[in-house]
Amino acid sequence: MYGHSQSSEHFPGRVSTLEGLVSSAYAISRNEVYDFLARTSTIHVSDLDLIDYWARASEVTMPVSSELAKMPVLNVSRLSITLKLPLAFFQSVEGLSGNYPTSSEIGPATQPARLWQDLGSILSRFEALKKLDLWLDHNEPQFWVVVNERSTLDPLLIQLSSHPNLDVTVMLPMLHPKFEQSERHYTEDSISGNIRVSRVLRSKKHAVIGAQGCIEIVACNDFPLFSETYQARGMGLSALVGREREQWEQGRDVEDQYRKLTRGRYSNWYP
Repeated sequence: MYGHSQSSEHFPGRVSTLEGLVSSAYAISRNEVYDFLARTSTIHVSDLDLIDYWARASEVTMPVSSELAKMPVLNVSRLSITLKLPLAFFQSVEGLSGNYPTSSEIGPATQPARLWQDLGSILSRFEALKKLDLWLDHNEPQFWVVVNERSTLDPLLIQLSSHPNLDVTVMLPMLHPKFEQSERHYTEDSISGNIRVSRVLRSKKHAVIGAQGCIEIVACNDFPLFSETYQARGMGLSALVGREREQWEQGRDVEDQYRKLTRGRYSNWYP
């Protein structure tokens, strides 16, 4: 009879089978979505531990709590890694490479630094990877130039350079011309055939723990100092960078110019 519905309790086996089919279809559909995203999208990650967990979870049968970890590593074609880490992390990496004196201050950063050293082998599990963007910065007021870029990145980039079909872009803060050193920093845009460096502006505001244990916001202008005024001057950023770098190389006191412009509101955080 039309409009008549029969209770599911009269057909328990049929209902159970139907629920199982719906559940299976949902699982298959979800896995297909993960696979599609892995093959076609840029996957953004901002945590070293998560990358390691994701890669390990893809190799063994284990329950995972992260939806990202359910995405098949083997099929990921584009990966973007953004890491803004304590300065102690970079010092610890440099210490592990033998280029920085070890101290108790960098002890807590040793474990993430060791994980960073394993990043090359972790990324080797991404067999379909064609594009890798790596963005690095530290989260303290000191100039970026205090970081030894070569100690931090050379071991990883040497491994990545052996994969000519992998396009790698490393995004780093701009180097201060007054303090840059070719033995510590990448002063050329191209590192190898498939790896290039792109320089970006750093944030000028940083959160620090003050003397009373409270969080304070401090301002620090890394290079270029006049980055907040170049648009008002009708200049492009690249033109400003070239002009300011030229002034530094000519021995001009650009800091004094900026201090006069800002009436002394300038902090030089180079240690």
